[in-house]
Amino acid sequence: MNTCFVSAPAGFNLAKIKKIIIQKDFEFINASDIFYHGKTISEKINNLISLSDLFIAVFDKKLENGNILFELGIAVAHKKQIIIIAPPNYRLPSDLNDFLILNIPQDNIEALGFAIDQFLEAADKTMKKRERKSFIIDDGISKPVGNKIIEFKNRLNNMNIEDISENKLVNFVGDLLKEVGISVIQHSHKPDLTADFAIWSDDLGAILGNPILIEIKKNIWSRSQASKVTNKLIRYIEKTNSKSAIVFYLNGLSSIEIQKYTNQYNIIFYQLGDFIEQLQSNSFSDTLRIHRNIIAHGEDV
Repeated sequence: MNTCFVSAPAGFNLAKIKKIIIQKDFEFINASDIFYHGKTISEKINNLISLSDLFIAVFDKKLENGNILFELGIAVAHKKQIIIIAPPNYRLPSDLNDFLILNIPQDNIEALGFAIDQFLEAADKTMKKRERKSFIIDDGISKPVGNKIIEFKNRLNNMNIEDISENKLVNFVGDLLKEVGISVIQHSHKPDLTADFAIWSDDLGAILGNPILIEIKKNIWSRSQASKVTNKLIRYIEKTNSKSAIVFYLNGLSSIEIQKYTNQYNIIFYQLGDFIEQLQSNSFSDTLRIHRNIIAHGEDV
């Protein structure tokens, strides 16, 4: 069983956090549960963090957080996967900005579970790519076999555009991204929590960051619709400490027109048909990189 070391201020109620960690099949470990016979406190904590698979740091506005920074330093030294939970508007040291930070109320179980899923999917990504038979490896870049993308193109063309729901589109895009070797993290469909799902891409991490939020829309026919989606995703990005988001939509204004209007180049709009068309000749990362260059710099494909 994987283990998760949770660092929190003395007196902090960890019941809800413990619940979601156990639900994700992690063994929950906290300094308050440690017996120190035969070793110093710091030695025992160092040993347990070194053996853990995941480290979660929980900061609180009203309690003393000094021990968390000490234990967080140990986790960094051991190169552990780290999630930081802090209340909204809580000021963390700038040195922690490279880690996944959830600026949420500490009882937001949905967001924590989502973050844990991100790390689990990222850890399995390499193995899944090797096992996927629908890919060829060319100089270390995974590319979809052309026939597979044609199948998705035909599926899209055969959909009844009038009757298709956004939930079906979400499932379709999820299948498509998995087919091109992208780690997809499914998330709650409850409103106002986060996007439809997120992806983790090592190839795009340098320019878009990880995780990348994904939002699916059936239509974006007006600027007001584009603004509504953009504002929602800005909130989601702030909540999850993501750096960017991608909106796949079926019909509506051109992506170039939307980008010029919204003027948010960390939120990329892409018509689904155009996206699939590009995937016939480019890898997922190249397709997004080319599209981003077009909307950001006006470069030709």
